[in-house]
Amino acid sequence: LRRRVAAGLGSLHARPAAALLAGFLIGDVRELPAADHEALRRTGLTHFVAVSGSNVALFLAAWWVAMGPLGWTPRLRAFLGLVGLALFVIVTRWEPSVVRAATMAALVLVGRIGGVPIGGWAAFGGAVTLLLVASGELAFDAGFQLSAAATAGVMAGAGLWSDRRPRWAWAALGATASAQVAVAPLLLVHFGTVPL
Repeated sequence: LRRRVAAGLGSLHARPAAALLAGFLIGDVRELPAADHEALRRTGLTHFVAVSGSNVALFLAAWWVAMGPLGWTPRLRAFLGLVGLALFVIVTRWEPSVVRAATMAALVLVGRIGGVPIGGWAAFGGAVTLLLVASGELAFDAGFQLSAAATAGVMAGAGLWSDRRPRWAWAALGATASAQVAVAPLLLVHFGTVPL
């Protein structure tokens, strides 16, 4: 599947958009020009070509649309979601940020199958704990650290200004600002700079 996606994007090879799309879909940035990669790094936008939580969410949404006729019940839909998550993790080659996001989503889906609702913080804590127990070296992986810190920041910041209107705008601002604050120390340690 990974080769098919790459081959399909190969027809757009001359376009920089194809390299960006390959990064977004499967985390492959080999064809991204060095100048574009540096521009993304300097502006703090490299997460757009790093497969992570948003990609998992988009994939699951598309997966459920494609599997729609098969997902008659919520439990069956959750089971199909687990199958889709496993496929996505394999296609993206076990990127630490994808594994973190997929594990969080899997815990929520397993909770649905078992009839036990699992909230965001429980899924986050469970996923990070499970992954670090299974593979302790993830604690030293910059991608895993940034993914976990950004996720915690988003969840903590989304409700910061929930009393202000329009609520969606303030929630987005709070989540974005908190994620940036959460990853800033890690960016300084790993890359020596915090892009504004």
